[in-house]
Amino acid sequence: MPQIAPRDLAIDDEEGDLVVDNGDLVLTYDLESIRQDVRARLRFFAGEWFLNTDEGVPYFENVLVKNPDQSLLRTVFRDIILAARGVTGVPEIKLDYDGPRRRLTVGFRASTDLGLLEDTVALSA
Repeated sequence: MPQIAPRDLAIDDEEGDLVVDNGDLVLTYDLESIRQDVRARLRFFAGEWFLNTDEGVPYFENVLVKNPDQSLLRTVFRDIILAARGVTGVPEIKLDYDGPRRRLTVGFRASTDLGLLEDTVALSA
């Protein structure tokens, strides 16, 4: 079976730093690279990047508001996940908000050009 070309540099989920192994940068392949791209997009606030202030999740406008519209949130997060390279569909998305801990957990199943991707991402303010 031929090796698939790497798609990205690996990023540590906990710290957000590049992964280095024995002095070498680690590369991601296959579904792992798509998962990493989706996770990065879900953590990216709209307006955060000065070169494109429209890019990112509209957390201040739609998510971190009193009584957010759940239907709108599903659409926002589905669109963000669909924007990741390789994602072709999002048949399932589940949002779970923990008010006292100020944590939103986004669980999803996504169809990709490399197969099915299932993941859960915890986001906290």
